[in-house]
Amino acid sequence: MKTNIAIEKLIDIMEDMMRDVEQILESPTIEKKSAIKWKDKARKKISKVFGEAHPYVREFGQIDFSTPFIDGSDKVMLEDTYRLGLEDGKSYLIAMMDELESEYYNVFGMMDIEMAFYEMGKYIMSSIKDDELKDDMLERLNFLSEGLVSGEISGREITEQIKYISKMDSGLFKRIVPVFAWYYVNADDKTERLIN
Repeated sequence: MKTNIAIEKLIDIMEDMMRDVEQILESPTIEKKSAIKWKDKARKKISKVFGEAHPYVREFGQIDFSTPFIDGSDKVMLEDTYRLGLEDGKSYLIAMMDELESEYYNVFGMMDIEMAFYEMGKYIMSSIKDDELKDDMLERLNFLSEGLVSGEISGREITEQIKYISKMDSGLFKRIVPVFAWYYVNADDKTERLIN
């Protein structure tokens, strides 16, 4: 991350852009003018923070509000195009905030977590030879992954699953511990932010 702005201020800027796009997306109809105006304003902010040559600016600029087959398209299709473009912009901002926070705080971000679970799945497929155990571990990994992403998993459930994994496969256990260390550190940070 190459900027002199404090991470808190940077996240505030990103969250402002998120609020703006969410407000537009809540509207029953989306006009071209409001979609283009939001994208231009957001791009200028990103450019001001990181500089015109930064990959964030270039990648954000590639968000598209066009439909490849305009001939014969009706107003609904065009509106859907603007909505999809805004959704892409929102997704990009979420990924960008995640990357900035994980880099700044030197911890896993949610994208890193998804990649870690993907790699653990690959490990299970290549390293566990017993088909029944392989299916069992994949099912447990999926349960943990979905629970972590949704936030709908209890500490007790996590502990039970990780204890079982530690008994069944030490390689998977070594891979999963850092992910849940991240989860608990992040949970503490979120709680502290809510209290203060």
